[in-house]
Amino acid sequence: MESSVDSKRNQSSNGAYGEDILSNLPVRAGLNLFNDELVKYQGFWFPGIIVEGILRAQRHFQANSSDIFLCTAPKTGTTWMKTLTFAIVLRTTTCNHCNPLLSKSPQDLLRNLITKDPENPLIPTHIPFSYLPKSVSDPSSSWYWKASLDQPDKVLFLKYEEMKEDTAFYVAKLAGFIGYGFTSEEKRDGVVEKICKGLGKSFDTAMAARMDSITEQKLGGSGLNLIYSS
Repeated sequence: MESSVDSKRNQSSNGAYGEDILSNLPVRAGLNLFNDELVKYQGFWFPGIIVEGILRAQRHFQANSSDIFLCTAPKTGTTWMKTLTFAIVLRTTTCNHCNPLLSKSPQDLLRNLITKDPENPLIPTHIPFSYLPKSVSDPSSSWYWKASLDQPDKVLFLKYEEMKEDTAFYVAKLAGFIGYGFTSEEKRDGVVEKICKGLGKSFDTAMAARMDSITEQKLGGSGLNLIYSS
């Protein structure tokens, strides 16, 4: 059953950010121990703390022309994408033997919309495209995929399955799109392949078949084709 978020709890946890909005949003029980309570905001259910972050970002975040946003749905190869993109950008600023990816996870190296690192252009997020701050997104596009069709020069839509099949091709495509394209010398020296090495992932066959079934139910007729199993 849906109810409203208790206003007193919001005042203590959310401070000045979106108290009025949060206090009137519907809530329901979370799906697991990590999500005690889910809040419905503009058609999506989020953990309450995520909504607070969205409101902060929407009100205060200002994008720079050099910012690169990695927008991924949870559990769709996010860590892999972070690692690939970080490695692409990193190669232009540091040497191989001092690569921080050798000792740290990309989750530890990349900030988010709230804790942006001014020296790092990469900003990962799970926020749906239409929820990004206005300085980042065009509010007329509601989905990641549609945004890539409407703004192909600003939004690159990548499929995990295709990247898995031809990782080197898509790493080169991604690098060029974000302004860190590989030189002919780098290609000749195998830099693309070095970045790809060891970063491959694989789906469990049964899980892939289940994902195919769910995807067909949810996206049937939209024109977007995602195939998880071979």
